[in-house]
Amino acid sequence: MRSAGILIFLIASLCLINSPKALAACPSADLTGDCFVDLEDFALMANQWLTGDPNIPDDLVHIPNGGFIMGDSFSEGTSNELPLHTVTLDTFYMGKYEVTNAQYCTFLNSAYPAQLKVVSGVVYATSDTSNSYPYCDTSTSSSYSQIAYSGGVFSVRTKSGRDMSNDPLVKVSWYGAVAYCNWRSQQEGYEQCYNLSTWACDFNKHSYRLATEAEWEYAARGGLSGKRFPWGDTITHSQANYYSESSYSYDISPTLVFCRI
Repeated sequence: MRSAGILIFLIASLCLINSPKALAACPSADLTGDCFVDLEDFALMANQWLTGDPNIPDDLVHIPNGGFIMGDSFSEGTSNELPLHTVTLDTFYMGKYEVTNAQYCTFLNSAYPAQLKVVSGVVYATSDTSNSYPYCDTSTSSSYSQIAYSGGVFSVRTKSGRDMSNDPLVKVSWYGAVAYCNWRSQQEGYEQCYNLSTWACDFNKHSYRLATEAEWEYAARGGLSGKRFPWGDTITHSQANYYSESSYSYDISPTLVFCRI
């Protein structure tokens, strides 16, 4: 199983590469939601007319096509984040929010037991005879596990009496994430991107899939290339919820945590 941080990154990055939908904002011809009618709106309108499928779900946000400088502009990371290079991407749609425990439970209960099995608290595809590709962990041995399994039913656990249904999903593997992508595609009448036998993705399919590394970085930058964050080079707790470290000079939050050895 992968770490919780990576898992949230993966499951939160569902993309729908499909025909755009006219977003209700400002002028009726404004399809990008920026309150201006420009060439990009006409391009989206043409694409929508050609595909005939304007039904993009409301929980996806339009990411316009464009280019950016990908990589570590400050040489603060690891060697695999270099060299800096230009990447150009087509328009795509990305989930506004992380996939929640409740949403994933809906998938599990829908696919079980015809497509899923549970072995020692871990969920696998029924076709996975060697139990080599775990989807998610429902066992109580991990304090991070937020989905329970009992009597053939998956449910969301509570934490200190708090309902965790709308909390972001954790303790799910890459395999479990792409299985969810295929399931949601099927539920909404789209093609399925992933072959769950070879784990290959057909990027020509119009369906849900996980974002590529370039797509994720492009979206996370918010159109501001070459900066640490979507708003600039420094960060405070008024801009994001994060664990503060005094060792980072760009963290100028007044609530810094000074770690002791």
